Amino acid sequence: MEPFITVIVTDHDRRIFLPRALHSLENQSLPRDKFEVIVVKNYEDQAIDNLIRRIGGRNIVTTENNLGGKIAIGVEEAKGEVITFLEDDDVYTPERLQVIWNVFKSQSNLVHFHNEYAYIDENNNFISYREGYHKYKDLVIPSSIKHKIVDKYIDLTWSTLFSSAIAVRKYILSKRLNFLKHLIHIDTYLFYISLIESGDLMATSKILSLKGVNRLGRYHQINRHPYGIVVNTYIHILIDLLTINERSFSELGCKRCINDFLLRIAEISSFPKSQKLINIAISSSLLIDIMKAKNIDINIKISMLVNFILQSMPDFIKDISIYIRYMLNNLLS
Repeated sequence: MEPFITVIVTDHDRRIFLPRALHSLENQSLPRDKFEVIVVKNYEDQAIDNLIRRIGGRNIVTTENNLGGKIAIGVEEAKGEVITFLEDDDVYTPERLQVIWNVFKSQSNLVHFHNEYAYIDENNNFISYREGYHKYKDLVIPSSIKHKIVDKYIDLTWSTLFSSAIAVRKYILSKRLNFLKHLIHIDTYLFYISLIESGDLMATSKILSLKGVNRLGRYHQINRHPYGIVVNTYIHILIDLLTINERSFSELGCKRCINDFLLRIAEISSFPKSQKLINIAISSSLLIDIMKAKNIDINIKISMLVNFILQSMPDFIKDISIYIRYMLNNLLS
């Protein structure tokens, strides 16, 4: 069966870059009748809106601020069985959609595809490859073993990062729209739900996406290892995924991912200000799951238990306890 692809383009107040992204879609080698373009942004602009119409795209203007919310809107409107993503200041190489079409056509069990990328500046000048980039043979990880080798797969491919290099089956998003719409970042979430779902993973070392680095800022930094970004930005994703309890910790594999996520939860709850900014709620069923899992370090289990106890205390006792832990951490570090 031939796949139909939906490209969801998202933009929030960065109209200066969006035309470049759209032109990269206009220049795709894949025949235009094999993909659609949905642009979800928070503004109207006559020149950009005309460009969207010219390339045959759909233009959706929304007040939604979250990236996940914009993606959810696009998924609801999508006709394609394969969804791929393009942020406003990123660019596809001309062959990217053709590659995606080919791999999803030839591999019916594929749920997550990731390609390599390089960095460019505002003027399309090449900056660098990602740190550690090297060519490797295309990797297809069967569903039956992906939980056992996921750490090595991430180390090699960096496939937990950069939504503009990812393509997934639509159905894994469609049944999670209520959760997806609340996310600020989606990259790691896309990978994580692909682990939960049955289906194969695939990565290629072909550079098919160009990652924009610009003065308006990005959520990422150049050449940071993916675990650094995972730990710093995806705490809510893990909490909510595990609260959903689609699969227990011990089944998910990815020991280092899990430990890093939970360590970040423990760390972030040790700072007084973060308690005011982030609502960390640990359910009793989640705590039991953590305690039972054999692939979680004992120190993290203890930290999660302490956090569970703290959250049920009156605020003034909680603040005192958090402050004491904060001071002790400083003394010991």
